[in-house]
Amino acid sequence: MCIILGGGLAMKSQHVEGKKRAPALLVIPIANLEEREYPFDFTIDADALELGSFYRGEISIDGSISRVASQYYLSGRITAEQIGECDRCLIETERKVEAEFSLYFQVSGDAPEVESGEESEDAGGIYRLRADEHAIVLDDEIIETLRLAYPMKNLCREDCKGLCSSCGTDLNKNTCNCSKGTIDPRWSKLEGLFPEDTELN
Repeated sequence: MCIILGGGLAMKSQHVEGKKRAPALLVIPIANLEEREYPFDFTIDADALELGSFYRGEISIDGSISRVASQYYLSGRITAEQIGECDRCLIETERKVEAEFSLYFQVSGDAPEVESGEESEDAGGIYRLRADEHAIVLDDEIIETLRLAYPMKNLCREDCKGLCSSCGTDLNKNTCNCSKGTIDPRWSKLEGLFPEDTELN
C-alpha cells in the first residue's frame, strides 16, 4: 500500500503468516513524478524479507528519490535490530544496525540494452528501467545491504573471552581450574618433542 503525504511516499508492508513473500514489497511509484526530491519511508517486518535468521522485528527504511530528466537517484538509510550468536561464548546477541544505500536508475532508450532492473556495467552502475515501468522495487537492494551489514565475526563484545576449551566455562562470567597448558588429545603425541626452553622462530 502506498500513501502520498505532503509530497512524500509513506509505505507500510505487512507479512502474511504462512504465505510466500510477495514478488514486490518495497515499491516506490514513479509515474508523474516531477523533477524534484521526494522523501519516502517504509516499515516492514524482517520475516517478510526472509531475514528472520539475522534480524528481528521491524525494519525501518527512510530516504529520498529525485528525478532528473529520465534518471532517478535514490538514497536512504536502513535501521534494524540485528540478532545472532556470539562466535566465542555462544550467547545470543542483539544490536541496532544502521546501513546506507544509494541507487541510480535510467529509463531505457538512454541506457545500454540490459534486462529491466539489472545493472549496466557500461553505464557505471546505473540500473535500467523500461519506459512502461511505473515503479522502482527496492526489495533486493535492501536485502543485500542488510546481509552485507552482518559481521563476518559476530561478537557480544570486542573483548569477549569466550568459553574454556576444556570445560566449557563462560570465561566472561567465571574462571575455571583448567590448566592453560592443557593439550588437545589429538596433539598429545607431540608433547615433549621440544624442550620447554626451546625457542621457535
